[in-house]
Amino acid sequence: MTNQQKALYLVFAQNTIVFTVLNVARIALSLYALHMGAGATEVGLVVALLYVPSLFFSLPAGILADRHGSRWLLVASSAVTAAGMLVPSFLDTVPALCIGSFAVGVSLSVSNVLGQNLVGQLSTPAQRMRNFGNYALVGAVSSFVGPLMVGLVIDHAGFPPACLLAVVMSAIAALLALTWGRWLPGGQPSPPGGVNIFASLQSPAVRRILMLSSVAQIGFDSFNSFMPVYAHGIGLSASAIGVALSAFAVASLAMRAVISRLAKGWPEEAIMAGGFICGALAFFLLPVFKLAAAISVIAFIFGIFGGLTQPIAMMMLYNASEEGRAGEAMGLRITINNFMRVIGPTVFGATARTFGLAPLFLGSGVLMLFAAYRSFGNREAEK
Repeated sequence: MTNQQKALYLVFAQNTIVFTVLNVARIALSLYALHMGAGATEVGLVVALLYVPSLFFSLPAGILADRHGSRWLLVASSAVTAAGMLVPSFLDTVPALCIGSFAVGVSLSVSNVLGQNLVGQLSTPAQRMRNFGNYALVGAVSSFVGPLMVGLVIDHAGFPPACLLAVVMSAIAALLALTWGRWLPGGQPSPPGGVNIFASLQSPAVRRILMLSSVAQIGFDSFNSFMPVYAHGIGLSASAIGVALSAFAVASLAMRAVISRLAKGWPEEAIMAGGFICGALAFFLLPVFKLAAAISVIAFIFGIFGGLTQPIAMMMLYNASEEGRAGEAMGLRITINNFMRVIGPTVFGATARTFGLAPLFLGSGVLMLFAAYRSFGNREAEK
């Protein structure tokens, strides 16, 4: 096994732990807040702080990785999470939960940017699609493992040990990067123009891909936020809604597992467009059907959209980035996507209150079709 392969496995292992910690913390901290008697506003604040750091740390992390390498950033971010989660392990107050939540968000924002950048750096062009697909599976695996682990710990030991579980896992992630981080690529000299956070936006291809990624995020949040609301409104049970969400997850996993095979027969723009078309179809069909089985099929179709667009967007963005600015571009993508995650639910909620859910779904479907059209771009103009 070459050092490059070892480095790639290190990235997958380190990020799997970080994303598992996110899922552990998300459940443990929110339930701990409820256990303390916190209100909905306080619980919402605790959960929101998991994602706020991505708005501020993703872009600087990408720039620093481009210049100085990723090893010490990964070590430091995981160490911050371990230290932060120690606070709610020993103090049962809402401010302590907020400290732990913010600390987990720091690790998430850094590791997510660096993980995507490193997968691109450590892959040959022929391997890149497969490796980005495998990287996308990391989040799916952690979404299964994290809730299972933390649920068992809370039931059998309580909330402080659940927080300590996040501490231990974060310490392991830091130790992995510290011990084997020498295999990771180092930084590169500053590209022409020096440090300029808007340099990546000068590329038409990068701007187009960032737009497509943000539209995909809008679609993802719209469906996952309001499909359960719609299903509840037409009288479906919690179990039926859970089955539909599971169908979404199954489709997403399946697409990420086979995306490298799809790439052998189809250009990346066509796969991206196909994903958006599936998203549009799901939005158009959703307000038409009221049977639980139909909603599950629609959720499965939307899962195809989710499984295709994320890894394709990562790969396309890495390929379009200027040499020495890939981390910067990945940081921009995550910053923009998280900004959409912050404002999206508010805008969607206001739209749904004013016009109802059906116009919201139809409008989202039209947006998906526009993104499908823009997936192809203009290669000559973007050179």
